[in-house]
Amino acid sequence: MSEEANEISASDVSAHRPDSFRQLPAAERRIQTHLLGRVFDDTTTSYKLFWFKALLETLKLRWSSKPGVVYEPILVSDLVLEMVVAAWHPVCFFRLSLGATDKLQNACETLQKRLDLAPNTKGQQVRNVIAATPEILEHLWNLATYVPALFLSPWFSGEMYGIGAGTARVKRAIQLARERRARQEAPPYWLDGKGRNVSLRIDRRWGDFLYENLGMLEAFSDRHLAHYLQAKNPNSPGIIHKLREPPSPQLLRARRFWKSVREVFILRGISTFFQDYFKAERLDADFSIDHFLPWSFVAHDQLWNLAPVFLSTNSRKSDRLPDPDLYLPRLAKLHWHALRTINDRPRFYDDYISCFKQPSVALLEGNEERMLNLYRTVVIPQIELARNQGFEVGWRLKMA
Repeated sequence: MSEEANEISASDVSAHRPDSFRQLPAAERRIQTHLLGRVFDDTTTSYKLFWFKALLETLKLRWSSKPGVVYEPILVSDLVLEMVVAAWHPVCFFRLSLGATDKLQNACETLQKRLDLAPNTKGQQVRNVIAATPEILEHLWNLATYVPALFLSPWFSGEMYGIGAGTARVKRAIQLARERRARQEAPPYWLDGKGRNVSLRIDRRWGDFLYENLGMLEAFSDRHLAHYLQAKNPNSPGIIHKLREPPSPQLLRARRFWKSVREVFILRGISTFFQDYFKAERLDADFSIDHFLPWSFVAHDQLWNLAPVFLSTNSRKSDRLPDPDLYLPRLAKLHWHALRTINDRPRFYDDYISCFKQPSVALLEGNEERMLNLYRTVVIPQIELARNQGFEVGWRLKMA
């Protein structure tokens, strides 16, 4: 699968409906879609959530490349691989917990350590690495045993009543799915094969429904995953932005802001104020933008958390949190001077006003010490939250 195929959106898929899909009369296309709303009623673990995301992603990739193959068998082992890909960035990049004993989280962390993969490794590269080292998924085979069958429980709630958790429940769900695969009340798929060769077969009417409603179903899946992750990570900000591979940074607004600040500093003869606050060295027009609190923690690009630095500084800092005793006074001073230079452009004040809960007049009338106190009030608690989430704190730039 190519990188481009992996980035196909639901709207792209929907815009190119393949002719190979069977057109059924409305009466024959009726399926029990209301039961899909119950698949996440019991989410004490993350497995069902990532199973459904893996299924949707696999179908989307098939539809975007060869629409006709959507009804060919899908190996459950391939879907387990896709579950790890789906969980990679929430676990490794955003450092979210899926649960204290979650095997999917352990698989992501083990893969990262064993193969020395960067936390922000692209999903397609993660997929390729796992495909080349399938033994990494060996201890996830219990998921392949339980999750595919038990995901279908809402379609058999009556027949499954009284059957306790375990293999008996799995066997009954597999049996019922196979028995009903040709009926109007068929579940979305049934399982075929044994052992490591077990595969999933999509019901054609359900395939139509999933195809036509892909965007809505992805949003449905994201909503439930966000609720689950928020419960497991109550102190992590921006959970809704941490469900998948992060987009490429878009810092055009921040660059316009700091470019304007630099120009005014030069006009006022204080160009030395425009400096890399880690190195305390003046910057020229070719500067990088750094998040003081890393983006992988805050998941936003608000101006109060951004500052110009040398590209080399940004690369060395990565997603570490700087030592606040050393660097927070420098950051606050830089922003205090910056705000006083662009007081004729009020649109830049919005981020500061929402963060510090102060009107623009109060921000301008204060002094450097007051600005530092505002920063300490907001940033210090977030540093502690990030520390508890596993981020490295107290970073200092080692001068050459």
